[in-house]
Amino acid sequence: MKATVRSIAKAAQVSPATVSRVFSGSARVNPQVRAQVLNLARELGYHGSEGRNIALITSGNTFFGYDGMILDALQSELAHRKFRAILIPLFSLPCLDECAFAGAISIVYTSGLEKIWSRNRAAPLVCINTIGYHLDGIYQVRSDETRGTELALKHLFEFGHRKIGMVTFASDPSQSKAFPLRVEAFQRFLREHGGTGKIANAISITRVPDAVRMLLDAGVTAIFAVGESIGLPVTHALKLFHRGIPEDISLISYENRGISEHMDPPHTTIGQRMDRLAAAAVDLIEKQLNGEHNLSDISVDYYLRRRDSVMPPKQ
Repeated sequence: MKATVRSIAKAAQVSPATVSRVFSGSARVNPQVRAQVLNLARELGYHGSEGRNIALITSGNTFFGYDGMILDALQSELAHRKFRAILIPLFSLPCLDECAFAGAISIVYTSGLEKIWSRNRAAPLVCINTIGYHLDGIYQVRSDETRGTELALKHLFEFGHRKIGMVTFASDPSQSKAFPLRVEAFQRFLREHGGTGKIANAISITRVPDAVRMLLDAGVTAIFAVGESIGLPVTHALKLFHRGIPEDISLISYENRGISEHMDPPHTTIGQRMDRLAAAAVDLIEKQLNGEHNLSDISVDYYLRRRDSVMPPKQ
């Protein structure tokens, strides 16, 4: 016999309206009742879309660089586990009140969503590369920014660079969890290893040439371009200033699939393991849907991809 909302409600000894509220992520359901309903839905083989919908909350509705890569990984992972992805830009968050979904994964850069989520919704939320909030069962999956920065700097040091610049791209650094971690790791590594450096933050893509000029004026021999979308404009700025890569300035950027490998020269990069971030986020969602609690945040390592944009500095 095909499972329905009514048969699940009867088995759980709750009303059909309660089952519908569970499937829509409403906060007006006891957590134990929610877990019981979801477990029964699985046991009874319920195939309604509600229990397999996962909202993917994004910063906006244009996807390139980091956004595009992590969304591709998440949609692939969700499809592999028989979930359905619903894309919801942050400015359309109220639309979730009209959707039936079992959980949500946020790739929004800035913090804040984790503080308001549980006011209206009981569905589990996992935040990627921003802040979690364990009191409300909101967990975080993040790339290890400290190790990633150290990985890039260690590679430059192996080639003999000791005066290194870092270009960052943060319109509001105070709202970014990654920004201070990267800056602290950059400064600490250089201090501990006898190097010097300068940081230039471009608050918009149009200001990247100004940031690059600042680093060139400081006499750096290598630049670390931080962020998946910043490698291309840094390369353009260096060409504007007639600086060759890597003969004049070595460059390490972030892996931007489909772009980094086609630059001239192809960029040496550090990269976020999007597939592992996605798998870890979906794991946390699935475990909560199965009634597991007291879980932990997950950290994922970066990788280094050696190409042709780094060489020893000029003597």
